Amino acid sequence: MTLCSPYSPSGDVLGSILKLIELIKDVTGLTKLEIINKEERVGEVKHNYVDISKASRELGYAPKVSLKEGLEETWDFLLALKAVSGVLK
Repeated sequence: MTLCSPYSPSGDVLGSILKLIELIKDVTGLTKLEIINKEERVGEVKHNYVDISKASRELGYAPKVSLKEGLEETWDFLLALKAVSGVLK
């Protein structure tokens, strides 16, 4: 194990922002989210993939829930928070 070395705790999911938005819309029911596409900026990252193999190998890390399950749990938490505190009006 290398000291001070970064790890990527994720679900090893390869996808796009548009797929993530569609998943969020599905989980939340917020189907009227407006997507505004703009021209690509110089130096913009086109593809991003998180590899969890190092965290798995050195730390024994393994995701316990899928991205969709995590989004569902987060959304349920936010709705419960809204109900008790008035947040997210």
